Amino acid sequence: MIYVGIDLAWTNKRPSGLCILNDSGQILFWETALLEDSDIVAIIQKYDDGPLQIAIDAPLVVPNENGSRPCDRLFRKHRVHGYALGIFVSNRAFLNKTYGMIRGELLTQILLDIFPQCSLTANPANKASCIIETFPTALVYGLFPELTPIDHKVKHKKPYAHYQRDMRRLLLAIESILRETMNRPTILDQVENWIAEINKKNHKHIEDAVDGFLCAYGLYLMDKGHAEVVSFGDEENGFIVHAERR
Repeated sequence: MIYVGIDLAWTNKRPSGLCILNDSGQILFWETALLEDSDIVAIIQKYDDGPLQIAIDAPLVVPNENGSRPCDRLFRKHRVHGYALGIFVSNRAFLNKTYGMIRGELLTQILLDIFPQCSLTANPANKASCIIETFPTALVYGLFPELTPIDHKVKHKKPYAHYQRDMRRLLLAIESILRETMNRPTILDQVENWIAEINKKNHKHIEDAVDGFLCAYGLYLMDKGHAEVVSFGDEENGFIVHAERR
């Protein structure tokens, strides 16, 4: 099984984070870059060996012209290990007006065409190969409850040192996981460099890579039975799949 995590930018003019794990939890690919949809497909194809799970941080099914999706409303009512977390409200009018596209929908259709073994599903536990929508901010709370509360994304509500400290806390936890799963020294060196050098200028670049890893790692833990699958919504009206460590 290959696990793909994509922190998808709203357009291809902004960097996306992409992380690919193998069946042992080792990183095969990990990068933040300006990626066209065709680039994302080409990278996945290099590692596609049949069974394939893909988690994307972006709205994948958006049938509502305005307002919010039922899954967004359901998620806002959920508590992740006791914490209520906000979520981006998705509708076609806003996304098309602001970004000129609904990129998650477009990429999903391409992926389904290129990787026919995959299906778009709100219940990945029932599918060997699948594509899901997920939410990295919640995954931090679901997979690393010992770190919460944590703010690894800069929101300009607090001094930058707060977000820098919390990102370092998260990176240290990720580094520990990568050592346990015997990742390559180059991967470990990369994380150590991020821990040492993170600042206002490069924070978003690191954040996108981390979010890509969280998407892939959530899939890995759910598939291995180490995290509970928490699903909101359905394939017709939109859905979000979340992982919570047992």
